[in-house]
Amino acid sequence: MPEPWGFRPIGAFVCPEGAACFAAVDRLQESGWLGEDDETVVLNTGAGIKYPETVPLDVPLLAKDGVIPAGSPRSR
Repeated sequence: MPEPWGFRPIGAFVCPEGAACFAAVDRLQESGWLGEDDETVVLNTGAGIKYPETVPLDVPLLAKDGVIPAGSPRSR
């Protein structure tokens, strides 16, 4: 399955406003307003880190001393 918008996911943490722009490009392509060969630039000027509530993950935190607990994937 080809990746949307002709690029591969790189783990960018875009803000909701930026994500809306990517969704708009997708819809404009589906409607035919943008052609498949049209070049489109989406400027994402925000960062997803500003909206931590949008990512429902329980991310483990590193202790203040910076020691990675034994048995964790990164300690091997």
